[in-house]
Amino acid sequence: MNSIRILMSMLLAMLACVAANAQAVDELMRHWQGYIETSFQNTMNLGFEVGIKYYPIRYVGIGAGVGIGGDIGELGTITFEAGDMMVIADDGNGVAWFSTGLQLQSPALWHSSDGDGGLSLKADVGIRLPVPANDKLGYRAIPNAAGTWDGSDWQYERSHGGKSCFLYFKPSVAYDIHRCQIWLGYLWSNMDPYSGVRNVTILGHHLDFPRKRPMNGLTIGFGYRF
Repeated sequence: MNSIRILMSMLLAMLACVAANAQAVDELMRHWQGYIETSFQNTMNLGFEVGIKYYPIRYVGIGAGVGIGGDIGELGTITFEAGDMMVIADDGNGVAWFSTGLQLQSPALWHSSDGDGGLSLKADVGIRLPVPANDKLGYRAIPNAAGTWDGSDWQYERSHGGKSCFLYFKPSVAYDIHRCQIWLGYLWSNMDPYSGVRNVTILGHHLDFPRKRPMNGLTIGFGYRF
């Protein structure tokens, strides 16, 4: 009988050890978070970003992502005359970027009644690097005369002097449930969506773009810890 009790005790101890190790591994896996985020901004219609974050400690981490933004779903153009040619050019409002920064999150400020969900505050601050810093602008030159038509392909002119680094700050309210997290926040950045094409000159004509101004907008994101 004593042998059975000893065996049962050893078995329970082994199960407890396995459970503890599994929990430790599970907690270790949760240091990583993949995310997808969309933003609605004053300087460009929409922005999308996907990336990954790593939290070496529970409330402080670092992250990196790639994004794209601009006039999503519409093609704006700029039209002007250059000598005896009519030029139709892309409006240039489109940019891709690589972002990296510091991720901060508060402990849960409120818990749901069942204890599964929690509400907290977040703040992401870092830099955005446009890719490329100097972009190409597409255009077509058509003879500016009645009854004529030129079906030539689009040509491209590359800019120069575009800024290569911008700042961003994103405070938000986040709701965590199990490994999932959703957040709603505010985006501020000095990113200029026209920076990479401001110095394009087409057939001697320097294009005019909207003035530089701070980027402000609403962000919505979803993350998953693994």
